[in-house]
Amino acid sequence: MYRASLAFHRVNDMWKEIEARRRLLQREIGAVVKDWGGRLPVALVYANTYAVGMASLGFQTIYHLLNLRDDVVCERVFDDERWDDSPPPLSMESQRRLDEFAVLAFSLSFELDYLRAVNLLRRCGMTSIWAEERGDEDPILIAGGPAVSANPMPLAPIFDAFVIGEAEEVIGPLVEVLNAEMGNRARLLERLSRLEGVYVPQVHGRGSRVRRLWLKDVDRFPTRSVLWTPAAEFGFMHLVELARGCRWGCHFCLAGYTSRPWRQRSFPVVMQAIEEGLHHRRRVGLISAAVSDYAHIDALMDELMARKVEVSVSSLRADTLSPKVLDALARSQTRTVTLAPEAGSQRLRDAIGKGISEEDILRSAAMAAERRFTQLKLYFMLGLPGEGEADVDALIELVQRTAGQFPHQIVVNVTPFVPKPHTPFQWLSAPAVDVVKARLERIRQGLRGKRMQVRAESPEWSQVQAVLARGDQRLAPALVGLRRPTLATWRQSLEEQGLEPAEWLRARGYEEALPWDHIDHGVSRRFLQRMAERAEEGKLPAGCPGAGCTACGVCETAGAGEA
Repeated sequence: MYRASLAFHRVNDMWKEIEARRRLLQREIGAVVKDWGGRLPVALVYANTYAVGMASLGFQTIYHLLNLRDDVVCERVFDDERWDDSPPPLSMESQRRLDEFAVLAFSLSFELDYLRAVNLLRRCGMTSIWAEERGDEDPILIAGGPAVSANPMPLAPIFDAFVIGEAEEVIGPLVEVLNAEMGNRARLLERLSRLEGVYVPQVHGRGSRVRRLWLKDVDRFPTRSVLWTPAAEFGFMHLVELARGCRWGCHFCLAGYTSRPWRQRSFPVVMQAIEEGLHHRRRVGLISAAVSDYAHIDALMDELMARKVEVSVSSLRADTLSPKVLDALARSQTRTVTLAPEAGSQRLRDAIGKGISEEDILRSAAMAAERRFTQLKLYFMLGLPGEGEADVDALIELVQRTAGQFPHQIVVNVTPFVPKPHTPFQWLSAPAVDVVKARLERIRQGLRGKRMQVRAESPEWSQVQAVLARGDQRLAPALVGLRRPTLATWRQSLEEQGLEPAEWLRARGYEEALPWDHIDHGVSRRFLQRMAERAEEGKLPAGCPGAGCTACGVCETAGAGEA
């Protein structure tokens, strides 16, 4: 009786899952539903919720490019946030199980999503979660995205292959190898290892360097929304990417080094990408490391305002913010302006490479107030290299002076510093949790008031992020052993493997081998060390001008496209 009841409930749960996906699918525009006959079935998995995954332009781009091929059927899968032994979530398009797909392709933008990804795989029903134990009948596991492109090693014993960098140009060769060798795992992995930008742990080991893929001409692949749904974050807008990389090279920023060189899309290509979405949305979201840096930003604002198109932006820099951008945002009924000073004192802003002045910040706040924005968000980091109590006081004072220029709601977002691979700060230690918590409390006390709100990410979870960002293959068993996404179970899982977080949180010497040394993003180790030394001296970094520069090493053998 018990088994029959359990089976009934499982079937009932399955039908609920199927109906939930069908309801979501009915609200979407742009989903591709194909017949499976004669096609390579690929599950494109975003290891986070549907709302978060559907806001990812990278995820949407890979979905679009795979489904352009007649020999592929690509369906989306999202995390269902379940940590029991139930089957993993079904695909969106045909509501199939993960174990029915030949390829499971994971998009991993954030290190903490590793916990979700491994949980999904553990529930998948494969022969083994370990890559070396899987056979010819098991699916091929591939991962890509910013997090694993920086350091794939914590997941290397689990995944068969990693795409390092920008995947647009490798999709064709990748699919051809998969179609040709599916069913012969050993030969398939060997051929995948020959593709530029593809890291295959069982073939490469750590002896072979794998160089990052990057687009020389970003105009060839316009990156914009191809799926629209009100159930997604930013679901009310059409997203368009203006540029790749960043021109500033802040010492702490992963994108500033792993997405080099700075490449802008041409004005006509951006306008065409915008026009494609205006049939579905009247608000356009412009995406870039710093939208205000785009060379044609004022002309773009003029064109969009003339067409009565509403505008949102992903990020702005206080020193390049133009009145025209703020005018366009105000006319679009945007209520919030977001700036990222990152640190309170000028000394510390210069040392981390941010470079904007207090005058820039106050001027931007005043311009926002003049246009009657109702909220100003300010992003800061805590636990930065060289940070002292005086810098925390300077942060409080800077916010208070900003409030003098902006007489409305101010939201202060505080994120603990995490030293990332392939940046000048990769050799530094992560800040101690107790230090960050004490300074955070000091900020909360210093910014109490009706118009002030302080939000912060967890210092404890930021340390977990640091361990995963800087870790190696020894972390894989701890990820597999994790049965609940809590700090207590994470610590227990590490202890069961005899691992100490301090191993990956400590400072490293310049000559010390790093777990990610074999992943080549083109930026030379010598250049990163030189930038680290500039940071110690409180000097600004050498930024990225794009084409024609060979300072960091990325463009020494290939030219970058110009806008």
